[in-house]
Amino acid sequence: MNFEGSPHDMPEPGWTHDYPSVMVGMALVAATVVAYFRQEVV
Repeated sequence: MNFEGSPHDMPEPGWTHDYPSVMVGMALVAATVVAYFRQEVV
């Protein structure tokens, strides 16, 4: 999908490491959520 030139312009298609950076970001968010919910409630 390429949205360049449309009213819903997305800057990500021009990034050098767009896909890997998004995957790393999602993995960090998921790991943070898992770590938070695995904490023992005192």
